[in-house]
Amino acid sequence: MFWIIATLLALVAGGMLVLPLARKNETDTTGPSDVDIYKTQLAEIERDLNRGILSADEAEQAKTEVARRLLAADKTAANNNGETPRKIAIGAAVVSLVAVVAGGLGLYAVLGAPNADDLPREQRIADARAQYDNRPSQAEAESAQPTPEDIDLPDNLRDTVERVRQNALDNPDDIAALRDLARMEIIMGNTARAARAQGQIVTQMGGNDAPIDEKEALAELMVSAAGGVVTPEAERVLRVILDENPNSLTGLYWVGALFMQNGRPDQAFVYWDRLLRNAPEDAEWIANVQQTTMDLAWYAGREDYTPPVNTLRGPTAQDIENASEMDAESQANMIQGMVDGLMSRLANEGGTPDEWAQLIRALGVQGDTERAAAIWGEAQQNFAGNETALNVIRPAAVSAGVAE
Repeated sequence: MFWIIATLLALVAGGMLVLPLARKNETDTTGPSDVDIYKTQLAEIERDLNRGILSADEAEQAKTEVARRLLAADKTAANNNGETPRKIAIGAAVVSLVAVVAGGLGLYAVLGAPNADDLPREQRIADARAQYDNRPSQAEAESAQPTPEDIDLPDNLRDTVERVRQNALDNPDDIAALRDLARMEIIMGNTARAARAQGQIVTQMGGNDAPIDEKEALAELMVSAAGGVVTPEAERVLRVILDENPNSLTGLYWVGALFMQNGRPDQAFVYWDRLLRNAPEDAEWIANVQQTTMDLAWYAGREDYTPPVNTLRGPTAQDIENASEMDAESQANMIQGMVDGLMSRLANEGGTPDEWAQLIRALGVQGDTERAAAIWGEAQQNFAGNETALNVIRPAAVSAGVAE
């Protein structure tokens, strides 16, 4: 059945391509041909000669020119209407049709998989899992990258590079020395060395307890050193980042990329959708991520998906400027007004998990744990069964002291 359908489709496609070759060259027969016009002109020249309008020499010159054009037109008409060119056109059409159909089917037979069965969803997921489990390690991915070219540096700068490297080697516990080394290796294009230096910084600053921006820098350098591949070692850093901050742009982007690299675009959609919900609207990459996330939505069963716009409504620049000129009581009243406005909007219109988290966090800062607990309970009801949403809201509830 497959070959029958494929052959019919190839015939239809080939026929559309070669039909113009086989079509008869039809000319407009509603008016006189060029040959008829020139014959009429010869007759008119003869009449003008008989009437004395033209001299014998003038008539002869005119006849010669018209006769030349008549011969050319007659030859063109013969070529257009002849059988030999038409036979050639038909032959070319047949050869082209055979070439298109046979060539297409033959090429598919060699390069395609004509006898392959439909791949069940479970098998695709299993294949993706196998691909995920067999990713290269960080060392393997780095070794597969081309060796960075040496930069031709003046002697004084080369001495500086060696001095920075030696200083970090002699002082492995000196964060400042390691930070200088990481920066210099980035400039030199040695991202693998930069990643190792940043890893030492993270270790010296407490490992998993290091500041999140240091861990985000480490993850970025590890992925870059691996040629864009999110290795198991890089993934572990990213998971720590997302455990600490579920809305980390670095964590969301690269874990989403991890799933795309390993055949799970449906899972990538979950992370990149959340990325869009937390990204600043003026981010340079926002348009590209929006388009890709729309493509990923189909795999997640969200054909009607529309990329979100970051709707968190914090104070505007004008609000902040106005607040700086207020006394403490006026500032407190302004903040309370913002909190009340957000609470009213969520009650009447609903909102994103990030907005619920924003409200709970604000109430916690105000010390209004009673209302924070009530909002947390309401959020649990509204997002029951949506663990992704609750993972966004829960850290805010914990920080407000109303959840564990």
